[in-house]
Amino acid sequence: MRRTLSVIFVLLLALSLNASSTDDEGVYSFDDLRSSLSYGNVDLRKQDQVIYGAELDRAEAIGAYTPSIKLSLMGMYMTNPILDDFTIDIKDYVPGFPTMPIKLFDDMENDLYMFSLSFTQPILTGGKITNAYIMLDNVLSLRKLERKDKEESLSVELEGYLASLYYLKNIEENLYRMDEISSILLQMAGKGYESGMSTELEYLSRKMESEEIEFSIKDVETNVENILSSIHSLTGVSIPSADNISYIPDEERFKSIYEVGEAELLSMALSPSRSTMRMLDGAISVADKLKDLRLSGMYGVPDVALQVSLTYGGQRFPFVEKNWMNENEFGVNVALALNTTLWDGGKILNDVKRAESQKESALLDKESAVRTIEETVEKGYRAMSVSYSRLDYLLSKSALLESEYQDIRRKVDEGYSSEMDLYTKEIEMLQNEIEIQRKKIDIAVSAFTLSYLAGV
Repeated sequence: MRRTLSVIFVLLLALSLNASSTDDEGVYSFDDLRSSLSYGNVDLRKQDQVIYGAELDRAEAIGAYTPSIKLSLMGMYMTNPILDDFTIDIKDYVPGFPTMPIKLFDDMENDLYMFSLSFTQPILTGGKITNAYIMLDNVLSLRKLERKDKEESLSVELEGYLASLYYLKNIEENLYRMDEISSILLQMAGKGYESGMSTELEYLSRKMESEEIEFSIKDVETNVENILSSIHSLTGVSIPSADNISYIPDEERFKSIYEVGEAELLSMALSPSRSTMRMLDGAISVADKLKDLRLSGMYGVPDVALQVSLTYGGQRFPFVEKNWMNENEFGVNVALALNTTLWDGGKILNDVKRAESQKESALLDKESAVRTIEETVEKGYRAMSVSYSRLDYLLSKSALLESEYQDIRRKVDEGYSSEMDLYTKEIEMLQNEIEIQRKKIDIAVSAFTLSYLAGV
């Protein structure tokens, strides 16, 4: 009985482990993998930290509008106080007066306490605080745009990987079938060579074709493994094989992107509402505000601040020891301070010139980016056009090869043709199908690029 229970327990444990293993190796959709970008992609997580830093910078700029409060506390123990008892005698100052000693103050105690509480409120800063806040607020908006654009580009990159995997799996299936047929043809060629019906050259040619197909299979398998590694690097998700991905490319969407037209796609890509253009404009705005900030610190521009300070210095600890107020050693000071720089060797002027240079660089960056976008859209659309033309040709060729294949099959059944001719034609059909899948990869890559740039 115990042996039976032990066997049942082991079986249940094995089933549970197998179930958990199946769950771990589940099927992932594009939405599943895209949702993992936020927490699985290192670049996005770094960008989140950049945004957090920009938020702290802006909060610090807001805090510059408020007063700064500083507290200073100091306690001192003196082993040899600097003042002793001070006593005078009236007779020393009034002749004929009897001796009458008077103590003006006691000797100094060993303890000494000093406290200071100050409030400093900026009143006029020449626009430094306001310009700094506006600039840092623009920086924060720019960092958020960069994060959004990065997520969009990673999403497009991810979908490109998935589309490539889908078509590579189709290519792999066709290559496996070609490998089977090639093995059959190689056996036929070998038997023909042994019987003297074919030459050694024909046999060696079949052998080379078979080896070439095997190399092609290895190349595709390597590409699949590389894409899976790239997906893991992108999302942080480990996927055992391409079979664990559920994704079918939307070829109608690719066609609809192409049908938008090159001119319209370019217009959409350069629209001010696109994230890329907004980032470029944001960088210009930041550089512009940096220049305003430098100008607000120009020579002769005053900084005016109000300072209120509460001070105490004495030998009684405030609010703790008795008679601490009797020492009359506390006070309230109010000050209005003005500070300005009249000359610093030209440093402020150079800072203004640097800000102007940064703005000019930002304008040039935008000009360069616009040219790159124009070039990428034009090349991508032309590549897509050529790929579609080539695809139409291959599809027409596929229909023709299918008709030829059926004609050969009929002749084989009637005894007018050989099975070798039938297999050879099937390999030609499979090669054409592989080329179709490759063209579809090219179309998908172009479509995803144009989709990212134009936002369609």
